Amino acid sequence: MAGNFFQKNSSRFLTAFKQIDRFFNEQLNGSLKSNHFYEKVYAWYDLGYLSRNQFYDLLQFSKLRNAIVHEYLDGQTIAEPSTTAVKRIEELRVEVCRPRKLHELFEKKVITANIDDCVADVLALFWNYKISQIPIIASKKIVNVLNTNTIAWWTAATRPDNIPNAKITDVLSYSQHQENYKILSQNAALPDAVRLFRQSYSKVNRGWFMDAILITANGKNETPLKGIIVLEDMVDYLI
Repeated sequence: MAGNFFQKNSSRFLTAFKQIDRFFNEQLNGSLKSNHFYEKVYAWYDLGYLSRNQFYDLLQFSKLRNAIVHEYLDGQTIAEPSTTAVKRIEELRVEVCRPRKLHELFEKKVITANIDDCVADVLALFWNYKISQIPIIASKKIVNVLNTNTIAWWTAATRPDNIPNAKITDVLSYSQHQENYKILSQNAALPDAVRLFRQSYSKVNRGWFMDAILITANGKNETPLKGIIVLEDMVDYLI
């Protein structure tokens, strides 16, 4: 019974592993110098398709696969995958071979403000919803993203006596990085968002990422917003 159990686990593991490997081959299309699985994993991670956890799991499973296929003791494999390992690589097969769309991961109600809103009202939104970025709308179009840093810079620079009557339009010019956001379609894939965040860091080359990626139905600056992605959502893909 035990032998049959382990054989079944080995078979399931190798089936999932081969399917992931085949997917890498199809997508990378011979662009690598070698055919080593770990190099494909590195390449796919560099393209933004893998989270840090997925990346490390695949590298470990590459070692386990080699032990299953190549190492024997008295005709038996000396390494057999646990049920947990089998379940995980089968999960990875789905995660890797079908990158999820943004609307599957980040669709949510988005708190927004109008460009003519009072600063005091927007400060209440930041506090009540415990958020750091708020998309700004004008004439039903997305025109900017306001963050708490901009509020702080405006306050420090102007020392306003009449915060309740100040408007958002007065504050936006104090942003350190103007229009520091991008817009993607709800049908874009997660790697598209990862690459934009990575590019934003490289582009400015001064140690910061853009504020947010805003999700709309068609990728244009039209409301309603379908979701928002902030840096905290991308940490596992950027570090």
